[in-house]
Amino acid sequence: MKTALITFFVLACATTSSQAASFDCVVPVFPDHSRSNDGVRRIEKEITLWRACNAAHRGQARTLEVDRLKADVELNLARWIASTRIYSGRQQQVLHALNQIERDKASTGNF
Repeated sequence: MKTALITFFVLACATTSSQAASFDCVVPVFPDHSRSNDGVRRIEKEITLWRACNAAHRGQARTLEVDRLKADVELNLARWIASTRIYSGRQQQVLHALNQIERDKASTGNF
């Protein structure tokens, strides 16, 4: 099961990375889960950069490729958040950081 999940993520990242290359946005690389506040903050920085780049490209031209890549990143983000919540237990710093990431997404209304 774990091997299949790892294989899925590797293939998903490879596909997403090749799509991102066409418009120079660096796609966040999501681990299975994060266990520390530092790990969550690293992903948060990657997401912030991704959102800024994606917004710039969406403003220039809305393409099917950009929309598809956005959907892939959103799905991987949701999976990572759910998995990190499970593995972080009751670590308040990690949970607070995850809540902030979700609030940022909700407040922007899009990626």
